Amino acid sequence: MSLHDNNPKYLLKFSYNIALTYLIKKYSKELLLLPGNSTPENIAIDITSNLLSKNNSGKIYLINSFNKFNNDISNENDYEYYLIKIIREKVDKVISLEFSKCENDKNSRDTSEINKNFSINR
Repeated sequence: MSLHDNNPKYLLKFSYNIALTYLIKKYSKELLLLPGNSTPENIAIDITSNLLSKNNSGKIYLINSFNKFNNDISNENDYEYYLIKIIREKVDKVISLEFSKCENDKNSRDTSEINKNFSINR
């Protein structure tokens, strides 16, 4: 089976496996710092489903991303290379956003704690 066979199940499974493998290999230590329900498997599922969702202009994210490389894709290996590249970029973006959210939550909790302590000490 190849990626170009237009088999959605195969594409989903392939994308999920790439996302999961990349997450575990690149972010194994960082994943331990994320909230409990942010397992590598859950993140990989979210990324895979996001690749197939529509963007603001109504285009499917993955197809829109492939359009950027259309002139560079001439065979199955190119197709696979760019799919992996797109998935890795998405993983990096999602992990960055997750850590940004965690940092914002931490700052929010710190500010609440400071305000709470300040009002107690008044």
